[in-house]
Amino acid sequence: MRPAASGGVSAPALIDQFLATSKTLAGQPIWREGNGNGDKRISWPILVGTSVSEATLGITAYPNRLPSQFTITLNHRACIWRLDFIPPQESHPNPLDRGVLLGGYRIYGPHYHAWADNRHLATAASLPKELLCARSLPRQITRWEQAFRWFCDQVGIALEPSQVIELPPREGLF
Repeated sequence: MRPAASGGVSAPALIDQFLATSKTLAGQPIWREGNGNGDKRISWPILVGTSVSEATLGITAYPNRLPSQFTITLNHRACIWRLDFIPPQESHPNPLDRGVLLGGYRIYGPHYHAWADNRHLATAASLPKELLCARSLPRQITRWEQAFRWFCDQVGIALEPSQVIELPPREGLF
């Protein structure tokens, strides 16, 4: 990512400013077919003030997987924040030089990739291509609605009650 009309402001500083700004979601989303592996996706525009920003909230759900699995992303040209709600036996490896700071070298189950933990991967002119550093999601978050509300709170998105949407229903018998 190149700084947009930055006047010398670095890419990480632009993201810091964006995250510090109050945001809302524009309208009501519609679930769409994903990549053909049974996933459903949403790309939800984000408002800053009354203007639609270039940022989006992305949601990918896997309605036919048990237990429930989904990913929530905040995207501003690249993914800058992500929550992965995965089964407890699945894991994410953290970089060896960061494991102790992040709660472990391997994080099992639901976890999140915060901008603050991955900011060091950016350069003045570009954002990281991948968010390598993750932390465990707080243990009290066990369901979609809790995770969605928590994520939006963490990234500064104010939700209307009607915007707390349901995950798409399971399709088929298997």
